[in-house]
Amino acid sequence: MEIIKQAAKEGAMGVSTLADPSMAESAKLACKLLGIPATGVIGPITEAIASHLDVLPSGLPRGAPGRNFPL
Repeated sequence: MEIIKQAAKEGAMGVSTLADPSMAESAKLACKLLGIPATGVIGPITEAIASHLDVLPSGLPRGAPGRNFPL
């Protein structure tokens, strides 16, 4: 949040590479609330791959507990 606040002060744009959907949504909402244009990089790629493979993304990063299959 501190980085987003600083970005607002400097008139910057937010670009995130957050794989966790809830964290990505939180960052997007924070940018929106502070009037910062923002975009995610990983989300559209993940959604396209999931659609192509007809699967749902797990939302778990590689090596996370509970993830028992390769990326």
